[in-house]
Amino acid sequence: MAAKICSLPLLIFDMIGALTAVDDKLELLRMRKAFFQTIDLDYKTFSRADDDLEYLTMVPCDIMLTDIIMPVMNGFELAKRS
Repeated sequence: MAAKICSLPLLIFDMIGALTAVDDKLELLRMRKAFFQTIDLDYKTFSRADDDLEYLTMVPCDIMLTDIIMPVMNGFELAKRS
């Protein structure tokens, strides 16, 4: 059975300018990337929190999706520092 994209009104994504996703599990990043591509969303994915933090200093972002438990810097620390 094929996966079904959630029925959340996709209009909300029209209000999002940019999004970053951070996860140390590459398979989860690939799945998120596939979803973001289906709704034509401006996004960037990172496998390390410090890379995302560096990117956020240069590019404004509306939403950050982050894993909590990651090496080097956890998601809570990333949220505080961004």
